[in-house]
Amino acid sequence: MTLYWTDEKLKEEALKYERLNNLPCGLRTALYKRYGNTLLDVFPHLRSTNIDYEKRDNLVYLYTVFNSKIVCYVGRTTDGCLSPTKSRHKNNPNDAVVKYSKQNNVTFSFRIVANGLTVEESKETEDLWRNYLSSCGYEVLNIAPTGKSSSIGGLGGGIWKKEKVIEFIKENKIEGRKQLFLTNNPAYNACKKNHWLDELFPKYKRYKHLNDCNYKKCPVVQYDRNGCFIALYKSMSEASRSTGVDVSNICSSLKNKNHILNGFIFREYKENASLFSSI
Repeated sequence: MTLYWTDEKLKEEALKYERLNNLPCGLRTALYKRYGNTLLDVFPHLRSTNIDYEKRDNLVYLYTVFNSKIVCYVGRTTDGCLSPTKSRHKNNPNDAVVKYSKQNNVTFSFRIVANGLTVEESKETEDLWRNYLSSCGYEVLNIAPTGKSSSIGGLGGGIWKKEKVIEFIKENKIEGRKQLFLTNNPAYNACKKNHWLDELFPKYKRYKHLNDCNYKKCPVVQYDRNGCFIALYKSMSEASRSTGVDVSNICSSLKNKNHILNGFIFREYKENASLFSSI
């Protein structure tokens, strides 16, 4: 069955969510196809509550280089995001400035053309500069819409402090890294950049079934597929190291009586019980 999105259905569904990042993939795609970059103007409740739209910490910057003609790139960001923004234009292989620099073996110069702006003022200024540069006949590398036609763009980063991330994780009951990535990508990127992931989500928690498993420190018995005893291990970790079978698969085998791994069967060893009683 094919679902056709009507305007009424889109509005009904969009009003169920508090943030743009919380929208399901299908709904977000349908909204962008219908409203484009005016989406946040039509549904202002989806705007991020972490951005102060009146704060005067926004700026507009310009990259320029002369290569038979003037080539430039105009962008906007915040004071707090300036350093990662410059890093992206220097190191990201998919960035327009980086691509042009490598293809033509040139180095761009950077300068801030306006600062101390609100979000809306920075959009207007970015539009003015892009239109002015284009009218002068310069080559403008910007492909995506800028200014009033753009999304939050570079303003979205730099706002996720550790305390805010922890609060978000608790409020939304985030249980793992992948769930955070799908629920709030900017928050996940902040965790990844600042190396908070291991602290907030220890590696063993990436396997939720291991957390629910009571076998983590219990002795494990290894049999062949015919039920013949092979070895007894102190824990799943020791069994994993000795057999080369992933610990998460061993845990699944302990739960699934018919699960055979690499020709082996693993069972929980219980004291005073026959080793073969569970086969």
